[in-house]
Amino acid sequence: MAKKLRGQKAKLYHKKRYSEKVEMRKLLKQHEEKQQKSTVDTPDQGAVPAYLLDRQQQTTGTVLSNMIKQKRKQKAGKYQVPIPQVKAVSDAEAFKVVKSGYFCWRVIYS
Repeated sequence: MAKKLRGQKAKLYHKKRYSEKVEMRKLLKQHEEKQQKSTVDTPDQGAVPAYLLDRQQQTTGTVLSNMIKQKRKQKAGKYQVPIPQVKAVSDAEAFKVVKSGYFCWRVIYS
């Protein structure tokens, strides 16, 4: 698509693509924030033993906002195709003996 566009249409197309890429980068950055863990210093409440000095409490990063989740659902819903209903086949029909053809009879497995 991008190879066929020329002039002003190409500029508009690339501007749109650039904005989509920026949104995607922001989304990836938010995913990384969600997965990373940050350390929180505990308030001083007296002396801390030496073996506990290296330990720090960890809290998980920020959670994705609902707006981003809705956008993702909209993008996914854009390409959804309704699945046609499949008619059930009985065992008798699936494994019936065929009496025509080269071998005269044969069991069909489907």
